Amino acid sequence: MKIQKIKDVFGDDCFSSAVFYKYKDSLRFEISESDSRLRQFIVAYGNLKSILDAVFSNDIEVYCCLSLCGANLLSALSQFRELDRGGFSFPAERFVESEINDDEKIVRLMFKIERGECDKLIWMKIAHELGISPSVWLDLHIFSLESEVFAHPYDERGIDIIGKKSKLKSIFDKMHHLLIDYDMDKMEKSFRSGV
Repeated sequence: MKIQKIKDVFGDDCFSSAVFYKYKDSLRFEISESDSRLRQFIVAYGNLKSILDAVFSNDIEVYCCLSLCGANLLSALSQFRELDRGGFSFPAERFVESEINDDEKIVRLMFKIERGECDKLIWMKIAHELGISPSVWLDLHIFSLESEVFAHPYDERGIDIIGKKSKLKSIFDKMHHLLIDYDMDKMEKSFRSGV
């Protein structure tokens, strides 16, 4: 799977930070609550799993992309050890590509996995900011080409969902209680008036 194929489906902004603001129709969820670190993590992980189950409900497999700033994957060797500690094994078929983004070299590692294997990745992604181990600081994007939707869990606070408007509308209705209040006006304009 080439990175360009993902960009062909979702546009050049799909790997941006704060992707919610790069797309007209998008969803932003608040997944944790202010509490102890452990409680934040438990709530965030449960909410994130529920959201991803709704987003990828028809997908047996998904594409995942781990991204990092640097010249090559060697700069993330400690992160790969953490992934191993977390029980995640990379599939044999994976692709590594580099690109320059705002004068910064970005290395992306793309692979296809069973949807259930994402649980390990999201665990480690949201654990990082809370000091829970194992954890990774690598950027994570999860894509379904079949459903034309992708997810970007950015940290323990939230996740952005981008994709086909009809798919997002059903998620908007089903998971409305977890949508972030701060950006509700933008989402209401996109999804309250219908598809």
